[in-house]
Amino acid sequence: MPERNSNIADWFYSPSWEQGPLPNADSGSGVRDLSALIFLDEWGCGSRLVELLQNSGRHATAVRAGTAFQRVNENSFVINPEVKEDYLRLWKELTASGSTPDTIVHLWCLTRGELGLSPEDSFDFFRRRGFNSLLYLTQSIGDQASAEPIQLKVVSDDLHRVTEKEVLSAPKAILMGPCRIIHKEFPNIRCANVDLTERLTVEGCAQLLFKEIGVRTTEIVIAYRDSQRWVQAIEHAPLPQANTANSILREGGVYLITGGLGGIGLVLAEYLAQSVRARLVLISRSRLPDRGRWQEWLSAHEDSDAVSQKIRKIQGIEDRGAKVLVVNADVADFDQMRTALDQAQNQFGPIQGVIHAAGVSPGGLMLLKKPEAAASVMAPKVKGTLVLDKLLADNKLEFCAFCSSISAFYGEFGQVDYAAANAFLDAYALEHASERRIVSINWNIWRDVGMGVHNPLPAHLQKKRDRELRLGIASEEGKEAFARILGSSLPQVIVSPRELVITGYKEREADSVEPVAKVSPDQRRHPRPNLSTEFVIPGNPTERTIAEMWQDLLGVDQVGIHDNFFELGGNSSLVPGVISGIRSAFAVGLPATGVIENPTVHLLSEGIRQGRWDGASFEASRSRGQRRRQAREMR
Repeated sequence: MPERNSNIADWFYSPSWEQGPLPNADSGSGVRDLSALIFLDEWGCGSRLVELLQNSGRHATAVRAGTAFQRVNENSFVINPEVKEDYLRLWKELTASGSTPDTIVHLWCLTRGELGLSPEDSFDFFRRRGFNSLLYLTQSIGDQASAEPIQLKVVSDDLHRVTEKEVLSAPKAILMGPCRIIHKEFPNIRCANVDLTERLTVEGCAQLLFKEIGVRTTEIVIAYRDSQRWVQAIEHAPLPQANTANSILREGGVYLITGGLGGIGLVLAEYLAQSVRARLVLISRSRLPDRGRWQEWLSAHEDSDAVSQKIRKIQGIEDRGAKVLVVNADVADFDQMRTALDQAQNQFGPIQGVIHAAGVSPGGLMLLKKPEAAASVMAPKVKGTLVLDKLLADNKLEFCAFCSSISAFYGEFGQVDYAAANAFLDAYALEHASERRIVSINWNIWRDVGMGVHNPLPAHLQKKRDRELRLGIASEEGKEAFARILGSSLPQVIVSPRELVITGYKEREADSVEPVAKVSPDQRRHPRPNLSTEFVIPGNPTERTIAEMWQDLLGVDQVGIHDNFFELGGNSSLVPGVISGIRSAFAVGLPATGVIENPTVHLLSEGIRQGRWDGASFEASRSRGQRRRQAREMR
């Protein structure tokens, strides 16, 4: 793990772009036996790409958006983008006909500029046609237990600002959630975003994509501008100590903080109290007792009580000369926020600055993620921003600061919706930076507040998180970083005490699956916890093999055949490793839902013994993938 930098001035980074050579599909390193699945755009780029692939001798299957599933012919389908079962049926039919693709090009978010929709409707469109579509697609691949390597190119236009000429559409940025996370949860799928410009012709677009998918590239975010290929990177952007004489904060200014009772929200409220004795409006979905009952509450509850801690924080802020109004409202609810702002401005006057720190903790693998659950995670950041934009349109805000997250660049298991929401904040700040002082701050983990501290984890993962927290941002350091950022003109700033780089897939093959992690020799296994089931020793070789896998993975010294994987300390982020281990050990096509649906050693062993998962077809699928890789290596 990288060392912590002691100099706060060096904690800051900004996104950048590096120009690279165009891929050359004729160089001899191309994927010449490519089999592609193309989700067609309405503009015609996808149709032309299909022609180019077929004319070059490659197999290409086209998928159009429609109202119901239809197999038009051998190489053409229609599916309803909003029906998960259509994706499952599509993948099953491709598998049954021997046309399983090793390349997928998703063009449903290539819109050729503005759609003529409101920001809210635009978000809903890209959530359905982009985020949800990619969710359903990867779930259908996982459901079929596909082990072959797949490259997935998610194509957009004018999503990224590379040349300063792009007219951005921030709602489209939620695509970056799946693009960043898919490979971490589906190790055989190498996903990348390819962003084009609307100035390209149909032929130019198709030719670029033809070359792009014809070779195995390593980058995750790629942009084509005027036939030049750019790759996203980050660069140091050192920020000096803030000059208080030129501060944009005003003495007694009126500042609104969404997520105002959260850890980071309260820290930044404390900073504004210390700096300018601000009048603070703290918006929160959680409710505090009436002020008249605060002392009664504090007397009746322990110091560790969460509500008591918030009350004392607010009292401490007021002791520094600030005035605080706490308003209960959901930032994503227009009517609630209109009422909240009316109350705030009646008491304090016009809002002069906004810190948008509201957020919901992510959780859950893409494999099991429902669109409604993902939408609820995105709502505070995405819909909340759009609500604030509409309600404060007439306010001459002196600044707006978004508390985004480093997950927009380095998302982990279970963060697809959270990464998407933060990518939206970043894009929105870039889209509106020319209109007013606005900045999106991609915070790395904080040491003592925030979601990283309070999200529960199993013991073996908590140790890793504890190490990260020790290297995280302390509250006083966060205040200092925030002051420096407000004093800069950057529209997006990444904050990390540790050295950062953006890496692509590099040397790692797309079809390499994370092995089941083993407890190192210097780590002692802990005793089997008290469970609702009695311990039953494994009775056959299959049960013993699976039990040993779980013992290695979870650090438990004994695993019984009826012990529940999740009660033993397992969680969704460990499921892919277990799946891959069982597939490898027993040559079975165990679906990605297998451990969730069969969470005990005995159930998994019985499924293998009964042939419930077709081992022959799995081996045939794996052999096809091996033959393809061998053919590529021989060229």
